[in-house]
Amino acid sequence: MVRLSLVYVVGDALSKGIAFLLIPIYTRNMTPAEYGIWAICLTVVAFLTPLVSLGLTGAVTRYYVDFDNEQERKKFIGTVFLFLVVIGGTVMVILDRTGDVLFAAIFRDVPFHPYLRLTLWTSYFTLLGTIPIAVLRIQEKAVTYSFLMYGTSILKVVLAVYLVVVAQRGLLGAVEGMFWATAIFLPIYIGVVLRNATVGWKSAWMLQALAFSLPLVPHTLAHWALRLSDRIILERFANLGELGIYSLGYQIIGIVSIVLTGMNNAWVPFLLKNYTRPDAKAFIGRLSTYFVLVTVIITIGALLFGRYLVYIFADPEYYSAVTVMFPVALGHLFLGLYFVPVNYLFIAKRTRGIALATGTGAVVNVLANLWLVPRYGMVAAAWNTALAYLIMFAAVTMMARPLRVATIERQRVVLVLLIAAGMMVVDALLSSEPLWLPFILRAVLFVSLPLLLYVVGFYNLEEQSTLRKWMGRIS
Repeated sequence: MVRLSLVYVVGDALSKGIAFLLIPIYTRNMTPAEYGIWAICLTVVAFLTPLVSLGLTGAVTRYYVDFDNEQERKKFIGTVFLFLVVIGGTVMVILDRTGDVLFAAIFRDVPFHPYLRLTLWTSYFTLLGTIPIAVLRIQEKAVTYSFLMYGTSILKVVLAVYLVVVAQRGLLGAVEGMFWATAIFLPIYIGVVLRNATVGWKSAWMLQALAFSLPLVPHTLAHWALRLSDRIILERFANLGELGIYSLGYQIIGIVSIVLTGMNNAWVPFLLKNYTRPDAKAFIGRLSTYFVLVTVIITIGALLFGRYLVYIFADPEYYSAVTVMFPVALGHLFLGLYFVPVNYLFIAKRTRGIALATGTGAVVNVLANLWLVPRYGMVAAAWNTALAYLIMFAAVTMMARPLRVATIERQRVVLVLLIAAGMMVVDALLSSEPLWLPFILRAVLFVSLPLLLYVVGFYNLEEQSTLRKWMGRIS
């Protein structure tokens, strides 16, 4: 699992790292209002892809290990993929024909043609990639998975540099780059499906897959609402300039998702294959502690140093993005904690509980945004996201407790979270200006994290021995 996590994290870090090269390209070739339209286009892709997929990637992941017969497994995958091709294509054609009216009712200042029309078909190509990526993930083919998952992001960067900078197409070039990157990868997606599926149809399997996956649709849409509905509400009730600034701050703190997504991608198939072992409860409990620890480390790091990426990459008109970073980082911390119990529910096939928890968080988020964003703007949107993730984490924790999937190391988890809370408070007290002294203090604070864990007695004897060996090798 550790090796797979590293592959996923490195792959995601590479794609996200290269994607960060787009920040100065975009912010220096687009106004904040144009950057806001770009954020809306990304939001539409993030909404349509999971909505039209009907959660079937989750069904493929969960039921893949239940098939003993390889031919039946291939027919199952072929059935699901064919379903998505037909249903997804039908939905996109309808939206393409009605988009002028439909999207004008949703967005105040975002033209349907050409931006949102290109975004629709980008969503369709992305949708067709979800099944092959899910298959590679459960097969633990980390290198091929990473190539498909992150190769598109890298190609988007290459095309964006050409279209935005060289061809001087600005915002349109960014949207076109996203479209062509997913279109170029489409034949590769289809090739992966053909190697792992057979053409066929079995209605009973499709109904079984939908029974499992449909509760995941509100769950996935709730995640979308928590992460991205604030962009739509800002576009309607604030302005595109503020939306662009908010999106930049959110994107930088989104570095946290590099580690969280990579670890979770490796963790889910690993848990599915090991949750029946004799020592599973203690084993999963220990892994859960490490998941929380890494979540804290990456979140604190993003919070402490993310503001300096704004100062380095963006023009001064974007500097106010630092004001949303604290609540966005807090929300990502709760999101990382949420991943632990939600995977326990996933193992137990309690997808309705997952949908209920995330749906509750999403409703709170949207209602709070509708109430507070018109008054307080992007700062309210950031704090509402943190509140919603807290509610969602608390809900899945209560639902997962009776399952007894793992023996949680409560004392160690609490110690890590207390240290995280203290560091976040100290960060809030330090200056937000781009000065050397606050930067040095933040660096010292971050480096001291392992020492603080040692002082409060977080490490057990085995971990202390391992740390001493590592320190000996370094010295």
